[in-house]
Amino acid sequence: MAFPTPLLDARLAREKEQNETERQRLLPLALAWLRAHGPTYGIFHGYVFGSVTEPGRFTQSSDVDIAVDTWNTGDICGLMGYLSLHLNRDVDVVPLDQCHFADKIRHLGTPWSVNDSPDLLQTVADVGKRPVCPLQNNTRILKIEPYRGSATLTETIKGQWRLIERVSNRLQARVDEGMDTPAQLDSVAYQIHNLYCSIEDLLKLIASAFENRIGTSSGWHRVLLLRLSQPVEDIRPAFLSEESFDALNQLRSFCHMFRHAYGTEIKLSQLQPDIDTALQASRSIKQDIAQFLESLTNLAE
Repeated sequence: MAFPTPLLDARLAREKEQNETERQRLLPLALAWLRAHGPTYGIFHGYVFGSVTEPGRFTQSSDVDIAVDTWNTGDICGLMGYLSLHLNRDVDVVPLDQCHFADKIRHLGTPWSVNDSPDLLQTVADVGKRPVCPLQNNTRILKIEPYRGSATLTETIKGQWRLIERVSNRLQARVDEGMDTPAQLDSVAYQIHNLYCSIEDLLKLIASAFENRIGTSSGWHRVLLLRLSQPVEDIRPAFLSEESFDALNQLRSFCHMFRHAYGTEIKLSQLQPDIDTALQASRSIKQDIAQFLESLTNLAE
């Protein structure tokens, strides 16, 4: 015997309607951004597919799925990172040359190209500008009290830096050993992933010390970078420099691909830019730590 659930039914109907409204907002926004900024990353055409193109299937946790010809052309991680910031939504990229359902994507996906009519373009943020944290709706802002445990935090940050440095040195050692075989490429990719995770752990330590919570939404990795790139007045200075933010945003996308691209063969041409970005991120984070601790000391005085 079925029981009537009018309140639950009404709530589910509202959520479905809200999700569909969000889908209709995101799809043209994504297409416009790709047409306007794809060439910046060496990508000139592709497809948007999946739930964002299909009425009734999009949910609060849905990614935006993009298909490109191959991962061997263009800066895919850069495109993923900045598109996800623009949409405030995770982005997945599928290479058609390694996808068993590529024909289905071409048939059912929504194509985009930089040659599309200019009057279809919408106003989008300039990718060359550093994004400013928009304080997303899914990020609850708490009242923050001045942090008093600066000595303990300083030692914690220094300890985490020693770990980051070890991982960075291990990455460089793997690169120096050579990247001639698939196993060597996999090993280097794994160390890039480890380096990003060790830096992200540092960011979480700092955010937790000052702001009490990091968030549990699906986009918390993205929100964490945005938050640590901004100062909190009279509480803490910004931690991430513009250089570090850009590098980590690209590595965030690389790690997302690394975790989800099961069975995809890694190629040197695809990996080399991310090696350079990872090693640069390690160097710039070291500078950020020194600047942050100095500013923190001045703020406490």
